[in-house]
Amino acid sequence: MFNQHGDFNITLQGDILFVVVTGPWNAETANAYRAAILKTIEPGKGKLWGFMIIYPGPFSSHGQKCENIDLKI
Repeated sequence: MFNQHGDFNITLQGDILFVVVTGPWNAETANAYRAAILKTIEPGKGKLWGFMIIYPGPFSSHGQKCENIDLKI
């Protein structure tokens, strides 16, 4: 519907998933984030792993309603 606003970087180092998120997000970014996380953790399903998320600055949405987005992983 819209272009993505905000950004994220996902890296897997050993058994720890690192995520850096920046900027204001909209629904498109949230959906892309969920898809990227699920793809990254797929090989480690059923194993123990850690998750570190880093917000290096302000984080918010554009005010767009994102209530129907399922970010559970």
